[in-house]
Amino acid sequence: METKEIFKNATNQFEHGDYKECLSKFELLALRISATTAQGHLTEKHEELSVNRLRYLLVLYLLPDSLYKSSFVDVDTRRINLDKCVSLYRQYIETLDTIGIEVDYDTSSTTTDPSLQRDLKIKQFKQQKNLHAQVLEYKELLSDDKSGIFDTIFISLNGSGDEDQDDDDDDDDILREYILRLLQYLASQAHSQVHSIEQELALLNNIPKEVKDSRTRNTTEATSSDSTWRLDTPIDPANLLDKHGRPTRPFTIMPRGTQTTRQQIAAGVFQPGHRLPTMTIDEYLQDEQERGNIIEGGGPASENQPTSKEQLQLDTENDGTVFAEEAQEKQRQDQENWARYTEEVEKGSGNKMANVG
Repeated sequence: METKEIFKNATNQFEHGDYKECLSKFELLALRISATTAQGHLTEKHEELSVNRLRYLLVLYLLPDSLYKSSFVDVDTRRINLDKCVSLYRQYIETLDTIGIEVDYDTSSTTTDPSLQRDLKIKQFKQQKNLHAQVLEYKELLSDDKSGIFDTIFISLNGSGDEDQDDDDDDDDILREYILRLLQYLASQAHSQVHSIEQELALLNNIPKEVKDSRTRNTTEATSSDSTWRLDTPIDPANLLDKHGRPTRPFTIMPRGTQTTRQQIAAGVFQPGHRLPTMTIDEYLQDEQERGNIIEGGGPASENQPTSKEQLQLDTENDGTVFAEEAQEKQRQDQENWARYTEEVEKGSGNKMANVG
């Protein structure tokens, strides 16, 4: 299968959320891009690169993003994949910087002041919102359908059907600008993902290592491990009474010749010596979420998000877009409704304290 067909299939699977299916394809494409880069094809600036070469730079973002969004089996695998994602995200950002595509993304602030952190979050959100709006504007110029932002990169305005002619796409200025805006937007997303991954890694590193399988332990290890959680003092099971005739532990006096009853009582007291199956924290949370027992929202994540009025004000600042006009109209209606309410409802006409006494 040709490289472009592999890229198309992989992006289509990515758009539909089949991250595990497209991951191997993006890894293959990344190897081919690395071989091309080793030959010196990325020593130029982005103005000198063809549209086709710019298009394949998106693989450097889609590969770690697919890996980050893929499910995992255990914590160790997740930790390894997250470390790999951070390295690949940073490689993508460095590649864009090499060809002259920069994104002004403030990651230097380490303040612990909640108000300053909130201002930084709002600034980053506005920047990503602006870049995303630019991507959608160029996407509308290229196509009117509802395809994803990655499917649009394969549109050729000059009508050339030869996939091997890289320079044929150089005349598609709109497509070039669209890909450049998309690369910038994904760079800002990569910065955010790196920040989120670093926080997740900090949590994963605090998780204690899983206990080894009890079948691989020797008798000494098993005895010391089992005795750590016991409240009673280890006692020799052969000695029920001390030298003064006092019981050293609770016991049941059984009638003579009742071996079956003894075995039944023992079976009801002693538990299996092997460790029973358990589930991970993520599996438990997923099960609880499917049952509807988890309330979403609130907490530090909600605190850092803009309020509805702040979000509406941010949306109105994207001048010249349909989205901004709709936000301005909604803001105007809210102000009119509030003005009408203050005129119709007399101040202080609420509870007159008539129910006191």
